[in-house]
Amino acid sequence: MAFFSSAQELRLEDNHILHAKLRKVDGEWVDAHIDLNAWIGNDNGRFHWDGADFADSAENIRLSIEGDGPVAVLRADLRNIDGEMVGADLNLSERLGNNDGSFHWV
Repeated sequence: MAFFSSAQELRLEDNHILHAKLRKVDGEWVDAHIDLNAWIGNDNGRFHWDGADFADSAENIRLSIEGDGPVAVLRADLRNIDGEMVGADLNLSERLGNNDGSFHWV
């Protein structure tokens, strides 16, 4: 099931734990969460899919709902190899799904 079209009340906790109410196949809404630090890393100031611990080298982490879709976008300033903070964004809808009321990484 598509992630954003079946989610409500999205929020970030501790800068890396995504919480939401997700709709199950039967229509029931349930609380769900996923630790984005387990799936997203920082590659020289850019978000990296299938990495880890992006939040350890990030500042100004925020979740934004954008576009005509709309989609959930993770935004942050990530430290690059030179120690500079670089603005980065990641469309969570590209890899995050809803598996009958639970977050699923695809």
